[in-house]
Amino acid sequence: MDVASSISSPQLPETAKSTSGIGSGVQLSNQGVPLHKGSSKQQEAIDYAWQISKDPNFIYLLKAENGKVSIDRKSDIVGSNGYRDYGYCQINKGFHSKIVKDTRFFTDMKWQLDQCYRLYKGGTTFYGLIKFKSNKAFQKKVKAAFTWQ
Repeated sequence: MDVASSISSPQLPETAKSTSGIGSGVQLSNQGVPLHKGSSKQQEAIDYAWQISKDPNFIYLLKAENGKVSIDRKSDIVGSNGYRDYGYCQINKGFHSKIVKDTRFFTDMKWQLDQCYRLYKGGTTFYGLIKFKSNKAFQKKVKAAFTWQ
């Protein structure tokens, strides 16, 4: 069963509370829900990601990994394993070929984000998130793409 199959409709909380640290202890409690400074399609993805996760780290991961919050984003760089990264979370086709090769990957926003969240919760390394946590200038740039209401 995928992460979102038990969610019937968006039930967004009045506030977001992060218990996981972001880099140098960024506090997001009482900030609300994330609004992306972008297109309605990007906001739809952010809304769904928030619905399934309620986790500011996961929201920032999407921007840090993808840059554009785009379902069909393809990395310009070929990894050391000979494969590129794809999608919202820049999933490596070599390490996660079943996900990237699935027919829903480039067409079903919710399905792809469910896979991203499953990998994130399962401990997959996301280098954009590592950079976000360790590079204050990058963190500032990523955070600037959002307001919290």
